[in-house]
Amino acid sequence: MRREDFLRTGGLAIAVGLWYGCTRGDDELLPAADGAAPGGFDLWIAPTDPAALGASEPEALRSMGIRAAIVPLAAVPTVSSSLRESGIAIYARVNVLRDLPAPPWSAAHPEWFTVARDGRSSVASASDTEAWLCPSWPEVRAQLIDDVGAVAADPQIDGVVLAGIEHSPASAPPDADYCFCEVCRAQFIDLSGRDPMTLAAHHRDVGWQTFRREALTALVRGLAQAVRANSKPVAAMVRATPEEGRREAAQEWDEWPVDRLIPQLPTTAAVAPPPDRTRSGWNGLDLGDRRIQPAIEVAQPRRAAETLDPSEFGRETAGVVLVGTLASLLQHLDEPRRP
Repeated sequence: MRREDFLRTGGLAIAVGLWYGCTRGDDELLPAADGAAPGGFDLWIAPTDPAALGASEPEALRSMGIRAAIVPLAAVPTVSSSLRESGIAIYARVNVLRDLPAPPWSAAHPEWFTVARDGRSSVASASDTEAWLCPSWPEVRAQLIDDVGAVAADPQIDGVVLAGIEHSPASAPPDADYCFCEVCRAQFIDLSGRDPMTLAAHHRDVGWQTFRREALTALVRGLAQAVRANSKPVAAMVRATPEEGRREAAQEWDEWPVDRLIPQLPTTAAVAPPPDRTRSGWNGLDLGDRRIQPAIEVAQPRRAAETLDPSEFGRETAGVVLVGTLASLLQHLDEPRRP
Protein backbone atom coordinates (compact mmCIF):
# COMPACT_ATOMS: atom_id res chain seq x y z
CA MET A 1 0.00 0.00 0.00
CA ARG A 2 1.36 3.40 -0.95
CA ARG A 3 1.49 6.36 1.41
CA GLU A 4 -1.12 8.22 -0.67
CA ASP A 5 -3.52 5.29 -0.38
CA PHE A 6 -3.38 4.89 3.38
CA LEU A 7 -3.53 8.64 3.99
CA ARG A 8 -6.60 8.88 1.78
CA THR A 9 -8.43 5.81 3.07
CA GLY A 10 -7.43 6.22 6.72
CA GLY A 11 -5.41 3.92 8.85
CA LEU A 12 -6.14 2.03 12.00
CA ALA A 13 -8.08 2.59 15.17
CA ILE A 14 -6.35 1.87 18.42
CA ALA A 15 -7.59 -0.20 21.29
CA VAL A 16 -10.60 0.86 23.32
CA GLY A 17 -11.37 0.26 26.97
CA LEU A 18 -11.36 1.82 30.37
CA TRP A 19 -8.62 4.35 30.98
CA TYR A 20 -6.80 4.19 34.28
CA GLY A 21 -9.86 2.83 36.12
CA CYS A 22 -10.81 6.21 37.54
CA THR A 23 -13.32 8.97 36.96
CA ARG A 24 -12.51 11.62 34.37
CA GLY A 25 -11.37 14.91 35.77
CA ASP A 26 -8.13 16.87 35.58
CA ASP A 27 -6.58 13.85 33.85
CA GLU A 28 -9.27 13.73 31.14
CA LEU A 29 -7.74 12.98 27.76
CA LEU A 30 -8.19 15.57 25.06
CA PRO A 31 -9.96 14.80 21.78
CA ALA A 32 -7.84 14.16 18.68
CA ALA A 33 -5.02 16.63 19.06
CA ASP A 34 -3.15 18.71 16.50
CA GLY A 35 -1.02 16.32 14.52
CA ALA A 36 -3.66 13.59 14.48
CA ALA A 37 -5.15 12.25 11.27
CA PRO A 38 -8.81 11.63 12.14
CA GLY A 39 -9.27 7.87 12.16
CA GLY A 40 -5.94 7.48 10.42
CA PHE A 41 -2.25 6.66 10.66
CA ASP A 42 -0.23 9.65 11.90
CA LEU A 43 3.14 10.47 10.36
CA TRP A 44 5.33 12.76 12.50
CA ILE A 45 8.99 13.74 12.42
CA ALA A 46 11.59 14.48 15.07
CA PRO A 47 14.44 16.19 13.17
CA THR A 48 17.77 15.84 14.90
CA ASP A 49 18.91 19.14 13.41
CA PRO A 50 15.88 21.47 13.61
CA ALA A 51 18.07 24.54 13.15
CA ALA A 52 18.53 23.44 9.53
CA LEU A 53 14.83 23.99 8.86
CA GLY A 54 14.42 26.87 6.42
CA ALA A 55 11.42 28.59 4.91
CA SER A 56 10.74 26.07 2.13
CA GLU A 57 11.17 22.73 3.91
CA PRO A 58 7.89 22.74 5.87
CA GLU A 59 5.82 22.77 2.67
CA ALA A 60 7.84 19.85 1.36
CA LEU A 61 7.36 17.97 4.62
CA ARG A 62 3.65 18.64 4.57
CA SER A 63 3.49 17.31 1.02
CA MET A 64 4.83 13.96 2.25
CA GLY A 65 2.06 13.70 4.79
CA ILE A 66 3.87 15.00 7.87
CA ARG A 67 1.33 16.24 10.39
CA ALA A 68 3.52 17.20 13.36
CA ALA A 69 7.14 17.84 14.32
CA ILE A 70 8.76 17.16 17.69
CA VAL A 71 11.47 19.75 18.32
CA PRO A 72 13.64 20.54 21.35
CA LEU A 73 12.24 23.29 23.52
CA ALA A 74 15.16 25.60 22.74
CA ALA A 75 14.50 25.31 18.98
CA VAL A 76 10.84 26.31 19.12
CA PRO A 77 11.34 30.07 18.49
CA THR A 78 13.46 29.32 15.42
CA VAL A 79 11.10 26.92 13.66
CA SER A 80 7.62 27.74 14.93
CA SER A 81 6.60 30.27 12.30
CA SER A 82 7.48 28.26 9.19
CA LEU A 83 6.10 24.99 10.54
CA ARG A 84 2.79 26.39 11.70
CA GLU A 85 2.27 28.36 8.49
CA SER A 86 2.58 25.06 6.63
CA GLY A 87 0.02 23.40 8.85
CA ILE A 88 2.48 21.23 10.76
CA ALA A 89 1.80 21.03 14.49
CA ILE A 90 4.72 21.74 16.83
CA TYR A 91 5.36 19.58 19.87
CA ALA A 92 8.04 20.96 22.20
CA ARG A 93 10.24 18.20 23.66
CA VAL A 94 11.24 18.79 27.26
CA ASN A 95 13.85 16.60 28.96
CA VAL A 96 12.14 17.07 32.28
CA LEU A 97 14.53 15.61 34.86
CA ARG A 98 17.65 16.81 33.03
CA ASP A 99 16.84 20.20 31.46
CA LEU A 100 14.49 21.60 34.10
CA PRO A 101 15.06 23.52 36.24
CA ALA A 102 17.76 25.64 34.63
CA PRO A 103 21.38 24.55 35.26
CA PRO A 104 22.12 27.38 37.76
CA TRP A 105 19.72 25.68 40.16
CA SER A 106 22.18 22.86 40.62
CA ALA A 107 24.22 25.30 42.69
CA ALA A 108 21.24 26.76 44.52
CA HIS A 109 19.59 23.39 45.27
CA PRO A 110 22.12 20.56 44.99
CA GLU A 111 19.98 18.53 47.39
CA TRP A 112 17.30 18.23 44.68
CA PHE A 113 19.45 15.96 42.53
CA THR A 114 19.66 12.20 42.67
CA VAL A 115 22.10 10.46 45.01
CA ALA A 116 23.70 7.06 44.45
CA ARG A 117 23.81 4.44 47.16
CA ASP A 118 27.44 5.30 47.90
CA GLY A 119 26.45 8.93 48.57
CA ARG A 120 27.57 10.46 45.26
CA SER A 121 25.30 13.19 43.94
CA SER A 122 24.59 13.12 40.21
CA VAL A 123 25.15 16.87 40.12
CA ALA A 124 28.58 16.61 41.69
CA SER A 125 29.98 13.42 40.18
CA ALA A 126 32.54 13.91 37.42
CA SER A 127 31.66 10.48 36.03
CA ASP A 128 28.07 11.50 35.28
CA THR A 129 27.56 13.54 32.13
CA GLU A 130 24.19 14.89 33.23
CA ALA A 131 22.63 15.73 36.55
CA TRP A 132 19.21 14.24 37.20
CA LEU A 133 16.58 15.73 39.46
CA CYS A 134 14.92 13.49 42.03
CA PRO A 135 11.14 13.25 41.49
CA SER A 136 10.45 12.43 45.15
CA TRP A 137 11.11 15.97 46.37
CA PRO A 138 7.82 17.92 46.65
CA GLU A 139 9.72 21.10 45.77
CA VAL A 140 11.08 19.48 42.62
CA ARG A 141 7.65 18.29 41.49
CA ALA A 142 6.11 21.70 42.15
CA GLN A 143 8.83 23.50 40.21
CA LEU A 144 8.72 21.09 37.27
CA ILE A 145 4.94 21.30 37.06
CA ASP A 146 5.16 25.10 36.99
CA ASP A 147 7.92 25.00 34.36
CA VAL A 148 6.11 22.57 32.07
CA GLY A 149 2.90 24.54 32.49
CA ALA A 150 4.75 27.64 31.31
CA VAL A 151 6.03 25.72 28.28
CA ALA A 152 2.49 24.61 27.44
CA ALA A 153 1.24 28.20 27.70
CA ASP A 154 3.53 29.30 24.86
CA PRO A 155 1.30 30.16 21.87
CA GLN A 156 4.07 28.98 19.51
CA ILE A 157 3.50 25.31 20.37
CA ASP A 158 0.60 22.92 19.88
CA GLY A 159 1.61 20.26 22.40
CA VAL A 160 4.31 19.02 24.77
CA VAL A 161 6.41 15.84 24.65
CA LEU A 162 7.82 14.79 28.01
CA ALA A 163 11.22 13.08 27.80
CA GLY A 164 13.96 12.08 30.20
CA ILE A 165 11.56 10.81 32.87
CA GLU A 166 13.35 7.77 34.22
CA HIS A 167 15.59 6.38 36.95
CA SER A 168 18.76 4.41 36.46
CA PRO A 169 18.24 0.73 35.55
CA ALA A 170 17.25 -1.66 38.28
CA SER A 171 20.14 -3.81 37.06
CA ALA A 172 22.70 -1.02 37.53
CA PRO A 173 25.68 -1.69 39.78
CA PRO A 174 24.84 -0.96 43.42
CA ASP A 175 27.00 2.14 43.56
CA ALA A 176 25.39 3.60 40.41
CA ASP A 177 21.75 3.06 41.34
CA TYR A 178 19.59 6.11 42.09
CA CYS A 179 18.02 7.51 44.15
CA PHE A 180 19.04 7.22 47.82
CA CYS A 181 18.64 10.86 48.78
CA GLU A 182 17.27 11.78 52.19
CA VAL A 183 13.74 12.32 50.85
CA CYS A 184 13.57 8.99 49.02
CA ARG A 185 14.86 7.18 52.10
CA ALA A 186 12.45 8.96 54.46
CA GLN A 187 9.43 8.36 52.24
CA PHE A 188 10.26 4.68 51.76
CA ILE A 189 10.79 4.22 55.49
CA ASP A 190 7.38 5.80 56.15
CA LEU A 191 5.73 3.49 53.62
CA SER A 192 7.49 0.22 54.40
CA GLY A 193 9.28 0.59 57.71
CA ARG A 194 12.55 -0.29 55.93
CA ASP A 195 15.56 1.82 55.05
CA PRO A 196 16.55 1.17 51.41
CA MET A 197 20.19 1.52 52.43
CA THR A 198 19.85 -1.70 54.44
CA LEU A 199 18.28 -3.79 51.66
CA ALA A 200 20.61 -6.62 50.71
CA ALA A 201 19.33 -6.72 47.12
CA HIS A 202 17.59 -3.40 46.58
CA HIS A 203 17.62 -3.81 42.79
CA ARG A 204 15.41 -6.90 43.17
CA ASP A 205 13.28 -5.63 46.05
CA VAL A 206 9.67 -5.37 44.84
CA GLY A 207 8.71 -2.67 47.32
CA TRP A 208 11.68 -0.46 46.53
CA GLN A 209 11.28 -0.79 42.76
CA THR A 210 7.55 -0.07 43.04
CA PHE A 211 8.33 3.03 45.07
CA ARG A 212 10.71 4.28 42.35
CA ARG A 213 8.16 3.69 39.58
CA GLU A 214 5.34 5.35 41.46
CA ALA A 215 7.46 8.47 42.05
CA LEU A 216 7.81 8.90 38.29
CA THR A 217 4.13 8.16 37.62
CA ALA A 218 3.07 10.78 40.18
CA LEU A 219 5.32 13.32 38.49
CA VAL A 220 3.89 12.53 35.04
CA ARG A 221 0.36 12.89 36.39
CA GLY A 222 1.12 16.40 37.64
CA LEU A 223 2.91 17.39 34.43
CA ALA A 224 0.03 16.14 32.27
CA GLN A 225 -2.45 18.16 34.28
CA ALA A 226 -0.29 21.27 33.85
CA VAL A 227 -0.22 20.83 30.06
CA ARG A 228 -3.95 20.15 29.79
CA ALA A 229 -4.70 23.21 31.88
CA ASN A 230 -3.56 25.08 28.76
CA SER A 231 -5.88 23.02 26.54
CA LYS A 232 -2.99 21.27 24.79
CA PRO A 233 -2.16 17.59 24.33
CA VAL A 234 0.71 15.86 26.08
CA ALA A 235 2.87 12.95 24.94
CA ALA A 236 5.75 11.06 26.55
CA MET A 237 8.84 9.39 25.13
CA VAL A 238 9.27 6.00 26.79
CA ARG A 239 11.19 2.74 26.56
CA ALA A 240 10.11 0.21 23.91
CA THR A 241 7.70 -1.77 26.11
CA PRO A 242 6.24 -1.37 29.59
CA GLU A 243 8.29 -4.34 30.76
CA GLU A 244 11.52 -2.81 29.46
CA GLY A 245 10.51 0.51 30.99
CA ARG A 246 9.96 -1.04 34.41
CA ARG A 247 13.18 -3.05 34.24
CA GLU A 248 15.53 -0.44 32.77
CA ALA A 249 14.16 2.96 33.78
CA ALA A 250 11.49 2.58 36.50
CA GLN A 251 8.92 3.64 33.90
CA GLU A 252 5.50 2.07 34.36
CA TRP A 253 4.39 3.90 31.27
CA ASP A 254 1.23 1.92 30.65
CA GLU A 255 -0.08 3.78 33.74
CA TRP A 256 0.95 7.25 32.53
CA PRO A 257 -2.07 9.49 31.80
CA VAL A 258 -0.82 11.10 28.58
CA ASP A 259 -2.46 11.38 25.17
CA ARG A 260 0.33 9.71 23.21
CA LEU A 261 2.99 7.22 24.26
CA ILE A 262 6.09 7.28 22.04
CA PRO A 263 8.18 4.11 22.55
CA GLN A 264 11.73 4.64 21.28
CA LEU A 265 12.68 1.71 19.06
CA PRO A 266 16.18 0.66 17.95
CA THR A 267 17.73 2.23 14.87
CA THR A 268 16.96 0.38 11.67
CA ALA A 269 17.85 0.70 7.98
CA ALA A 270 14.24 1.27 6.97
CA VAL A 271 10.92 1.97 8.58
CA ALA A 272 9.56 -1.45 9.39
CA PRO A 273 6.88 -2.70 11.74
CA PRO A 274 8.08 -3.07 15.33
CA PRO A 275 9.48 -6.54 16.12
CA ASP A 276 6.97 -9.13 17.25
CA ARG A 277 8.50 -9.16 20.74
CA THR A 278 7.90 -5.40 20.98
CA ARG A 279 4.36 -5.53 19.67
CA SER A 280 3.56 -8.40 22.01
CA GLY A 281 4.60 -6.11 24.85
CA TRP A 282 1.84 -3.71 23.80
CA ASN A 283 -0.87 -6.35 23.40
CA GLY A 284 -3.58 -6.26 26.01
CA LEU A 285 -2.65 -2.85 27.41
CA ASP A 286 -5.62 -0.99 28.82
CA LEU A 287 -4.94 2.21 26.89
CA GLY A 288 -8.41 3.73 26.62
CA ASP A 289 -8.05 6.85 24.46
CA ARG A 290 -4.26 6.88 24.66
CA ARG A 291 -2.31 6.25 21.48
CA ILE A 292 0.95 4.38 20.89
CA GLN A 293 3.12 6.01 18.22
CA PRO A 294 6.65 4.54 18.13
CA ALA A 295 9.69 6.63 17.26
CA ILE A 296 11.96 5.01 14.68
CA GLU A 297 15.35 6.37 13.65
CA VAL A 298 16.13 5.48 10.05
CA ALA A 299 18.77 6.32 7.48
CA GLN A 300 16.31 7.33 4.76
CA PRO A 301 12.97 8.27 6.31
CA ARG A 302 11.59 9.74 3.09
CA ARG A 303 11.89 6.60 0.99
CA ALA A 304 10.57 4.47 3.81
CA ALA A 305 7.73 6.88 4.51
CA GLU A 306 6.43 6.45 0.98
CA THR A 307 5.96 2.73 1.50
CA LEU A 308 4.59 2.70 5.04
CA ASP A 309 1.65 0.34 5.41
CA PRO A 310 -0.31 0.90 8.62
CA SER A 311 -1.82 -2.57 8.43
CA GLU A 312 1.68 -3.98 9.09
CA PHE A 313 2.07 -2.11 12.36
CA GLY A 314 -0.78 -3.74 14.26
CA ARG A 315 -4.02 -2.42 15.65
CA GLU A 316 -2.35 -0.99 18.76
CA THR A 317 -0.18 1.44 16.73
CA ALA A 318 -1.58 4.84 15.73
CA GLY A 319 1.33 6.03 13.60
CA VAL A 320 5.08 6.56 13.66
CA VAL A 321 7.57 9.30 14.48
CA LEU A 322 10.45 9.38 11.99
CA VAL A 323 13.74 10.46 13.56
CA GLY A 324 16.63 11.70 11.45
CA THR A 325 18.42 14.67 9.96
CA LEU A 326 16.41 17.11 7.91
CA ALA A 327 18.47 16.19 4.85
CA SER A 328 17.52 12.53 5.17
CA LEU A 329 13.88 13.44 5.66
CA LEU A 330 13.88 15.45 2.44
CA GLN A 331 16.38 13.42 0.44
CA HIS A 332 13.90 11.55 -1.73
CA LEU A 333 11.19 14.15 -2.30
CA ASP A 334 11.67 13.94 -6.08
CA GLU A 335 11.96 10.16 -6.23
CA PRO A 336 9.19 8.33 -8.08
CA ARG A 337 6.57 6.76 -5.84
CA ARG A 338 7.16 3.12 -5.11
CA PRO A 339 4.34 0.74 -5.95
